[in-house]
Amino acid sequence: MVRLYTKYEFNTFFFILYSVVILCTKNVSGGQPNIIFIVADDLGWNDVGFHGENAIPTPNIDALAYNGIILNRHYTLPTCSPSRAALLTGRYPFRYGIERPIGAGIPESVPVTEKLLPQYLKELGYATHLIGKWHIGCHREELLPFNRGFDNHTGYWNGYLNFNDSVHHSNNARGFDARQNMKEYATEMSSKYLTDFLTDESVKIIKSHNQTKPLFLQFSHAAVHTAQMGTKDQEAGVLQVADEYENNRTFGHIKNPNRRLFAGILKSMDDSVGRVIESLHEANMLENSLIVFISDNGGPTTDGLFFHGNTGSNWPLRGAKYSVYEGGVRNVAAIWSPLLSKGQVFNHLFHLTDWLPTLYHIAGRSIPS
Repeated sequence: MVRLYTKYEFNTFFFILYSVVILCTKNVSGGQPNIIFIVADDLGWNDVGFHGENAIPTPNIDALAYNGIILNRHYTLPTCSPSRAALLTGRYPFRYGIERPIGAGIPESVPVTEKLLPQYLKELGYATHLIGKWHIGCHREELLPFNRGFDNHTGYWNGYLNFNDSVHHSNNARGFDARQNMKEYATEMSSKYLTDFLTDESVKIIKSHNQTKPLFLQFSHAAVHTAQMGTKDQEAGVLQVADEYENNRTFGHIKNPNRRLFAGILKSMDDSVGRVIESLHEANMLENSLIVFISDNGGPTTDGLFFHGNTGSNWPLRGAKYSVYEGGVRNVAAIWSPLLSKGQVFNHLFHLTDWLPTLYHIAGRSIPS
């Protein structure tokens, strides 16, 4: 059957093809590129410098964007589990029953019949690692990351985590959710601020990587998601900042106290991006790497308490996380690689489901018609 492309699909496909041709042409002698895929959690459109935020510096994220390709119309789903499912399957999540965030203890998942991105890349010779958030199903062992294409997973299985003690706090479940594959990792993860711990684990993977194989590292941050579900009588602990950021002094110009806390969380994530880039450089891997930075959905803009509000900003877009207005589904995204042309802004539509075929082609395999 002949497939007819919509205007959206054609524009996306043209950009994918154009980028892949450039990447593959420049990379003939370098072999398959390392792919570092960084996912921020609940980061709003206007929370980064390259979209106009000037109160909270994000120099490392901005450097990737300004020296790479800014995806100006990058679309996701409005919440986390559907977005992560779309990213990893390359298919719209309603096709296999993922239509909402998967709550802790809820027996829902991306079915094992869905082949995931790391499984495709593993077939092409990649070492595959996941650091941080999973959140596409964990009620059976066969659904866990190390059984779905990842060589290793260090992080957590559910939707969010306390940044200081690795405990999951929600309205219907509480308990440690610190994992290294099947091993409980609560003592190790609780020894540091969560963003720092996950970054250390990512750096370890890069430093110890056997460079006879290409690397696929998905680093799914906990930041800037809230650490727990707030209630009207429980403000403390919803937004958790590393001690060293001394928020009131560093971000004293920000008048909203919760936005000040948010600034510290975002600053630690931006520092993390810088550390990952530096570790690639030190390992002599940067020149043959592709780095992607995205957010999984829009920022939940409420001030602190309801539905994980983190005071994120999606201005000038209407709406927020949980909505299908642009503030919920049009999100931060940029690609950087020395193998790609620099300083470009792509204004055509690009969707989370486009990443799997794009990366599969970049990794060296033609996309079946």
